[in-house]
Amino acid sequence: MSSAPPLSVRDLRKHFGAVKALDGVDLTVQRGEVHGLVGTNGSGKSTLVKILTGVHRPDSGSVHLWGERAHLPIVAPKKHRISVVHQDIGLVDEISIFDNVCAFAGYGARAFAPISEKRQRADMQRLADELELDLDLGRVVAGLEPSERALVGLLRALFHIGYPKADCLLILDEPTAYLPTPEAARVVKVMRTIAASGSAVIFISHRLSEVIRSTDSVSVMRDGRLDSTVASGDITETQLVARMLGRELEEFYPSREHIDLPTHQLLLEVCGISGETLRDTDFVAYSGEIVGITGLVGMGQDELPYLLSGVKPLRSGHVVVRGQRSERLNPKRARQLGIALIPGHRLRQGLWAEASVSENITLPVLSTLGNRWRRSDSAERILARRWIDRLDIKTRDENSPVASLSGGNQQKVVFGKWLNVAPSVVLLHEPTHGVDAGAKREILELLVAEVDRGACAIVCSGDHEELAAICDRVIAVNHGLIVGELRRPELTTDRLMRLCQAVPLDSGTPGEVG
Repeated sequence: MSSAPPLSVRDLRKHFGAVKALDGVDLTVQRGEVHGLVGTNGSGKSTLVKILTGVHRPDSGSVHLWGERAHLPIVAPKKHRISVVHQDIGLVDEISIFDNVCAFAGYGARAFAPISEKRQRADMQRLADELELDLDLGRVVAGLEPSERALVGLLRALFHIGYPKADCLLILDEPTAYLPTPEAARVVKVMRTIAASGSAVIFISHRLSEVIRSTDSVSVMRDGRLDSTVASGDITETQLVARMLGRELEEFYPSREHIDLPTHQLLLEVCGISGETLRDTDFVAYSGEIVGITGLVGMGQDELPYLLSGVKPLRSGHVVVRGQRSERLNPKRARQLGIALIPGHRLRQGLWAEASVSENITLPVLSTLGNRWRRSDSAERILARRWIDRLDIKTRDENSPVASLSGGNQQKVVFGKWLNVAPSVVLLHEPTHGVDAGAKREILELLVAEVDRGACAIVCSGDHEELAAICDRVIAVNHGLIVGELRRPELTTDRLMRLCQAVPLDSGTPGEVG
C-alpha cells in the first residue's frame, strides 16, 4: 500500500465573476483519517467539493490524488475512488435498497450475458455486513427511518467505487444534518470503520460538537481561504466558531427573559391528541412562551408539529387556539386558527423549490396583494424586499431561485413566509438543523422576537443543548406518552437527557432507565 495521502490540494483558486470562491486553498488528508471541514455558508466548502467531484474546474492550483497529479477538471471521480454522500441523499422511495444502490452504481453483467443480480446482491450484502449496517436489501426505501436512509447513502457511495477492494476517499457533506444525535452516531460509526481500514473521510458538518468528537483533525474555511487545520482534541466548539466567523461569538444562543406565566394569555390547549405513535397528549402554551418537545428517536415526539398543523390527521383529541376549539384539523383550518409550521426539511416541505424568493415569501398572503381580478406585482416585490431586508436574507435579489440560497437563508425565507401572517402559534421541527453557527443564532433571534411579539412557540427538537438554552420549559416523550417536564432553573442539558430515558408506566416496559 502506498503511503501517499489520498488528497493533497495546493494553491487552489476559483472565481465566479468578481467573487473569490477559493483563494489559494492548501489541504492534505491522510490515510486512516477522518478529516473535519467546517465553515459558514459561502466559505468555499461546497466549491472545493465540486472541484474534487468534477463539477467545477479551478482557475489555478493542483490536486494530487493518491500521490498522482489529477488532470483538471476531474472527469471521472469514480476512477480516482472518490465518492460523496450529500445531505439530500436522493433515494427513490418506490424501489428497494438494492435497486437504489444499483441504479447509481450500475448493474453488474458479464459480456453477452444477462445482469448478474445474484452475484451483485451477494457482494452488496457482504459490504453491508462488513460495515454492520443491518439493512434488508429487499426493503422498499419509503419505509426507512432517516438514519437508515443515510446508511443506504453510505452503502451506495462505497459500492459505487468498489470498496473495500480498493481504498477510497469518501466525502460526507452534511449527512447527519436532519438526524437526532443517537441516529447520527450510526453514521459516525461507519465513517470511523472506513477510515480505520486505511481509506480517508472528509466530514463536512455544521454540528461542531459532532465534528470535534468524530474526527481526527479539522480544517476551518473562511472567505474562500483555509484559516487553519488543528487536531480535533485541541480545539473547543467556541474556538471553532470564532475561527469560522473571524470574530468572537459571545453566545451561541440569544438571551431572553423567561416569562411569568400567570401574567400571560393562554393561547394553545392540546387536549388528549393522538397520532400514529403519539398518545393522549395534553399540554398548554402561553403568549411569550417557548415550549420544547423532545424524546429519543422514534418515540412519537416528531409527529406533534404535523398533527397540530393538520398535515397529519388527529386520531383522537382536540386543539383550542385563543378559545377556538377544533377536532378536525387540516392545513387550511390550522392557518385560520393562527397556527404556522416551520417544518423539519425546509426545501422539501417548507418551500416551493422551483420558485423565487419573492414567490415563496408572499405565497400565504398572495390574495391580499392586489384586487379580486389581478395580483399586484409591485406590492409582491415590495413585501418580499421588506422581509429580505428585515431578516437579512443573503440573496442577489427577490427574484433569485430559493433553491440557490444557503441552508440558513432558506430557513429565513420559511420564517418570513409565515411571519407574514402574524401567527399566534409557531410550530418548529428541528429549526436549526443544517445551518452554520452564525445563521443559527440569527434564526433563534427571529424566533425570540416573534415570541416577544405575543405568540407562543412549540419547538420539537433532538438538540437538548439548544432546547435548554432557549425554552421556558421542555416536555419529554417516550413510547408516545409524555413522561415529564422540566422548567427553569432545573432545565439543563444533562437533566433533559436523563428525563428522555424515563419509561411511561403503561408502555409495557418495566422499570425506569437512567
